[in-house]
Amino acid sequence: GGGNGSPIIAESMADEALLMLIRGSKDPAVNALLGDDNLLKDMYGTQGNGRFVDEPYDSFDLDNRFLTHVILDPNGRVSSVPRPAFGVRADECKVDNDGDGVADSVWLSGLLQPLTLANGNHLDFRVAYLVLDLDGRINVNTHGRRPEDQSSASGGPADINASQLFTSEVWNLLMAGTGGQLLSGSVSAGDQWRPVPPVSSPVDGRFGGFQGANNAKGELEYTYGVRLDLEAPRPSALSAAAGQNPFTPGELERVLRQFDSDASTLPPRLAAILHDQAERARMRITTDSWETPGDRYDIKWEADNSGVNDEKAAWAELWPRVVAAGASEADAKQWVANLLDFRDQDKEVTNFDGGIKGVEPSKLNPPIPGQWDDGRFRSYGDLLAIPKGTESEINQKMADGEPLVSLVKNYPKILESVAVPFFLSTLAVDPHREPGRVNVNTCDTKVWEILLGDDDPNPFALSAAGTGTPAKATVDMLLTVPLIFPDATHDVRQINHEVANRLANVATVRSHVFAVWITIEVKDSDNPDQPTYHRLFAIVDRSIPAEFTAATEGQNTNVRNIIRLQRFLN
Repeated sequence: GGGNGSPIIAESMADEALLMLIRGSKDPAVNALLGDDNLLKDMYGTQGNGRFVDEPYDSFDLDNRFLTHVILDPNGRVSSVPRPAFGVRADECKVDNDGDGVADSVWLSGLLQPLTLANGNHLDFRVAYLVLDLDGRINVNTHGRRPEDQSSASGGPADINASQLFTSEVWNLLMAGTGGQLLSGSVSAGDQWRPVPPVSSPVDGRFGGFQGANNAKGELEYTYGVRLDLEAPRPSALSAAAGQNPFTPGELERVLRQFDSDASTLPPRLAAILHDQAERARMRITTDSWETPGDRYDIKWEADNSGVNDEKAAWAELWPRVVAAGASEADAKQWVANLLDFRDQDKEVTNFDGGIKGVEPSKLNPPIPGQWDDGRFRSYGDLLAIPKGTESEINQKMADGEPLVSLVKNYPKILESVAVPFFLSTLAVDPHREPGRVNVNTCDTKVWEILLGDDDPNPFALSAAGTGTPAKATVDMLLTVPLIFPDATHDVRQINHEVANRLANVATVRSHVFAVWITIEVKDSDNPDQPTYHRLFAIVDRSIPAEFTAATEGQNTNVRNIIRLQRFLN
C-alpha cells in the first residue's frame, strides 16, 4: 500500500523480530510460537548473569529450534533445508531469505501484532527467519597454515589446513590477511602472520610469541599473537603490508549476501580474494567464531619448570577446582598429583602436602605409553589419559586386567575448569571470549574432515533424515568411540592422543555467532492481494555479555550489544 508508510513501519517490525529472536517477548503466546526459545535464554537459562554459558550444547535438534539446518553439496551450495528455523519439515519452507534459489524459511503468523493506521487501514505481518550458525565454519582469522609449512604442528587453530576448499593462491591470500596482492603481485612467505607455533622450540616473536599477562617470569608462551577482541583494530585495508589485519564482519557480509543487488557496495577485500570461489566458500567460512570458556585454570603449554615448589603451588590451586567439579577431596588430590607428575620432566615421583604422591607414567609396570615426560600439555584432552588412583592401585588394576580410567570420565565438569589457551593476546584483553573453535555438531562434512585432518565420518552431525547424536558436553566429544577410544571402557592406555588433542584444541559443542536474515510480509487491508516484503540482515554474537534473566526476558536492557552488524534490505 501506497503512502501508508509501510517501509518505515516494516523496518521497525523487522527490528522487533530480531530482538524477539535475541531476548524473547513479554507475551507468552509469542514465546510459544518460538518454541519458548531465544538466543539469550538458550545461552544463559533463566538465571543468566551476563557472562558464563548455561546451555550445554548447540545442534540442529529440537532443543535449538532457532537454528536453520542446511545440507551442502560437495561444492558448498545448499542442496536442501531439512529443518528451517522454528519449523519442522523442509516442505514447510516458502521463503528464500538469502536469495540463493533455495527456500529456507517458514512463515510465522502472530509474532507481530497488527497495526491500525491513522487512515483506518489495518496492517498485518508475517515473519520468516533464516538463522545460520557461523561457529561451525572455517574461521579465516584464526585457522590455517600454508601447505608447505613444515613447522612442528601444535594441533591448534592455526594448524587447520583448509587449503582443499580453495586454490593455493586464494588460501595463501586468506592467511596473509591482505587483499592488495590480487592487484599488485603474489604473497610472500614473510607476510604470513599466523603460522603454527611449534611445541619444541621458541616461537618467533614477530609471529606468535606473546609474553602472557599472567606470566610473571616473562617466558615465551606457545600461542598466537593476533588480537581479535572487540578493542583490537580491524582496518580492512587493501594493502600488501605485513602485520595483523583481520577480516571484519562487514567483509563477511558481502560474501554471505552475494546474491543481493547491493552486495557490490559492501567492503570488498574478502570477496575479492575469494573471487570466483566465493559461492563455494559462502556457507563454509566466517570471520568470527567464539567460545565462552568461563573461569578456567590455565594448565599451560609448558610447565614453568620441573621444580617441586612449582608443582605444589599448581597442585594446591587445581585440586579444589576438581572438587568443585564433583570429585571427593581424596580423589581430587591424588588425581591432580598424577596430572602434575605425568607432565613434569624430572621422571621422579613428587611428594605433595598431606602425604600424597604423584604417579610417574614411566615408573608403572608396564609404563603407560603417551606423550609424557616432556613438561608440557598439548591440550586439555591429555587429561583423558591420566588415570585415577595411587601407583599401587594402578599397578594392581593392570595386573588384574582392569581398565584404567581418568577421573574426567566420572566428573566431566573437570574439562570445563581447565584450559590450554592459544590466543593469549586476545584473552589478555577479554579473558571470557576465546576465538576460533568449531562446533562439531553444526559443521559441514567438508569442514569436519578439515578439522579432523581425516575423512572419518562425523559422529555428531545430524543427517538430512534427522538421525544423529550431538555431543551435548565437551566430554561427549572426547570420549567418543571409536574416534578417540576403541571401546566404551575408555582405558587411558588406549586413547588416540592425536585426535583427542586436536579436537580439544580446535573444537567445541557450542555456538555463539549467527548470521540472521529476516523477511517481513506487510499486508494492508486496503490492498490485501498485494503485500509488500522487507528484509533485514544481522550478525549476532552472544558471546558478548548481555543482561538476561527470567525477569528481563522480552526487555531490551543491553541486548543490542550483541548485534555486531544490522542492515535493512529493501
